[in-house]
Amino acid sequence: MDVRDGAAAWEALASRDSCSRDAAMEHIEQEVKKKVESIGPIPKTSSSSLSSSLLSSCPGKAQDLNCALARVLMLSKRCPYEDVRERCIWLLRGVQKAEVKAAKETAEEEE
Repeated sequence: MDVRDGAAAWEALASRDSCSRDAAMEHIEQEVKKKVESIGPIPKTSSSSLSSSLLSSCPGKAQDLNCALARVLMLSKRCPYEDVRERCIWLLRGVQKAEVKAAKETAEEEE
């Protein structure tokens, strides 16, 4: 299965072949990283207006990232394959660490 297509990558995660799942996760990880980088650091706002300001600043990109992260979160809890669950958890933690690092750098620049 060619996992260079986004939809095919998500479908390949259901494969019994671990190589197909590995290639699919690699593709998904790269796509999520690109989406995170394209949005950049989240602007400093109150938590109630955070989602609305993020969506208004880059509506398509933020929604795409939110959808991808929601799918990854669901897979981290429900996927029958342990390798996929572990990589999903790793990916979510990586995104979280990247955002924390970006927020710290932004705060240091403002000082």
